[in-house]
Amino acid sequence: MAGLGPEDIEVAEVHDAMAPGEMFRIEKLGFCQPEETGRLVDEGFFSLTGKLPVNPSGGLAARGHPIGATGLWTGG
Repeated sequence: MAGLGPEDIEVAEVHDAMAPGEMFRIEKLGFCQPEETGRLVDEGFFSLTGKLPVNPSGGLAARGHPIGATGLWTGG
């Protein structure tokens, strides 16, 4: 709707409760094809100094994201 595409993004923060989730979102946002993701991660493409930094904040794990408690619902 904004008229922007993956090529217009310079840095991304994505939900990354687990490493595979981060990779899944990188693919779904169109930053790469699924068959390229592992190689690009290994090459540092999405690292802080890479071409497209993803989660330079350190992601949810660095922010105290309680993975076990995330799925917990008390009904209230």
